Amino acid sequence: MTFLTTRNKPLRPSRRQLMDHKTPKSQMEAANALSQLDHMCALDIDSKASFIRLSGIICTIGPASVEVPMIEKMIETGMNVARLNFSHGSHEYHKQTIDNINEAVKNYNRKIGMKTPLAIALDTKGPEIRTGILKAGANKEIELKKGMEIKVSNDYAEVDKGTAQLI
Repeated sequence: MTFLTTRNKPLRPSRRQLMDHKTPKSQMEAANALSQLDHMCALDIDSKASFIRLSGIICTIGPASVEVPMIEKMIETGMNVARLNFSHGSHEYHKQTIDNINEAVKNYNRKIGMKTPLAIALDTKGPEIRTGILKAGANKEIELKKGMEIKVSNDYAEVDKGTAQLI
């Protein structure tokens, strides 16, 4: 014979009682329930899904995503690494971007009530020469043959005057 009993207080404090109110919601109270019925009753349908990603999300920060609120949204949606492409932009621009990333991380940590790491990757390709546009059109091709003399120019006045002899 089985007797159903009720207890006036739980055997141990609930997870919610132990947690700071700023900690993100989860299903810990349900996970610590002492019976299947208590477990089902304690499930919170409004809590965010809990998962562990096995891969990181790297996002390149550029003109469309350089502002603090946008970076915060990117962190909130799962960004682990903020990538800066040093092929474009000045050092001052990249310093400001790093300051914005740090500010966004600080704001996000304050918002969720705990610290979350965010890496910053600097893509430093080194010096490179970007060729201009061919005089014949942007999608045209030229054939370069062994032994040809070619002038390589970084003069902006010649950016749209490319030929087989001038790049």
